[in-house]
Amino acid sequence: LREKRVIRLEQQLDGWLLILANALKAVPSIGDALASSQALMHVPISQELDVVLKEYKLGTPLDVALHNMGERIKSRVITTALTMLQVARRTGGDLPSTLETSAASLRELARLEGVVRTKTADGRNQAFVVGALPAIIIVLLYIVQPDLLVPLFNTFKGNVLLGIAIALWVGAIASAIKILKVDI
Repeated sequence: LREKRVIRLEQQLDGWLLILANALKAVPSIGDALASSQALMHVPISQELDVVLKEYKLGTPLDVALHNMGERIKSRVITTALTMLQVARRTGGDLPSTLETSAASLRELARLEGVVRTKTADGRNQAFVVGALPAIIIVLLYIVQPDLLVPLFNTFKGNVLLGIAIALWVGAIASAIKILKVDI
């Protein structure tokens, strides 16, 4: 459930950053902009923003409340966006345009992650088929012509070749698994 919530939060992040940027164009106070953006967002990000606003109203500095939000969610993407918001606030400049640029970057990052996920899923399917193919061929050959494989199983040279083939097959499967373990 936690992973699903974090995924939903990450999906809402770019929309929230755009809403916050637009709110900052209308309201000079970041606290008021957060409150208006919280009212426009859906669950679960509206719940997290509600906690941030409650901490802020109780006297917690806004940077600490945003940091606490990042610690609660424990998402690299959200923590990065919140850190960017804090740094942009401290350094000054045009915060709304910085937020709009960050939202566009997050959308592009999400699109690229989707492409990578799709390609690795295709690769896993292909690796499964190619990995299972030798065993299927051996079984089919044994069914069709059992005496064709007798030298492979009953002679020393056949056993050596079979051992080498199995070792290479296992190595190929291990290599494919390692290659397809892409960390986004």
